[in-house]
Amino acid sequence: MTKKKSIAFFLSIYFLGIGISANTQNRKDSLEKIKNLIIEYNTITTPGIGEMGYPSNSWFQFAYMVYLSTNKELVNYTKEKSPALKAYAYLGLVRNKYTDTLRILKQLSEDEDVLTYRSCPILTTTVKEWVVKYKNSISLNTLDKVVELLKKDEVFRNKIFDAITWNREFDNGMVEDLTRIIWD
Repeated sequence: MTKKKSIAFFLSIYFLGIGISANTQNRKDSLEKIKNLIIEYNTITTPGIGEMGYPSNSWFQFAYMVYLSTNKELVNYTKEKSPALKAYAYLGLVRNKYTDTLRILKQLSEDEDVLTYRSCPILTTTVKEWVVKYKNSISLNTLDKVVELLKKDEVFRNKIFDAITWNREFDNGMVEDLTRIIWD
């Protein structure tokens, strides 16, 4: 048995034990769970704000949301009450090269909802100010790498889903993989 198959086998047994994984939930349920976590935390983070300089769970929730969402869903999220969800959805549309981002930017540039933005330092700002001043600090290149990996690597996808939905820490091997993937 190859190393990948061994890991997949181990993870499948592990996920059966906890009763949930990205594989057992449908896309809609998984997306709803991720969306609710973003709403609950209501903070935008940069890719390097987490422990040891790798992305936080909040940032991975954002990346997973972009991976799962259609552009239509992301557009709808820009109209939600949560400032973090609106800002992350807008950035997802920019990443996806959505054709009508200028209209969304205009809509959000009038948004006075308060948003917490964790970088160095932690700032409290409005959605309006964030989309104008700070949105470029969220690396689209890093987001692209992670979204593409979520698309093609089921083991990675399941580990990320487990960590971000159950607020578990990443194991040391995953931390090394993430550091290599994201910062290479």
